[in-house]
Amino acid sequence: MMLLHTDETKSVILAVFRYDTIREIAGVLSLKPSQISNCYHGLVLPKGALKYVEIRKNGRCEPRGRKH
Repeated sequence: MMLLHTDETKSVILAVFRYDTIREIAGVLSLKPSQISNCYHGLVLPKGALKYVEIRKNGRCEPRGRKH
């Protein structure tokens, strides 16, 4: 799942997209799958389009830190 945010603070979700693989997300963002994977796993800091994107395993889409 890919969440697109309105700004770099990632406090407001603009849109939610459901993808099954990192390769699909990479294709949509015109990036290499390794760039997506490294950012997801915290190996590199987000840059470019990834500053506005949050990648999660398919499931719930509440902002992080909120418990329901």
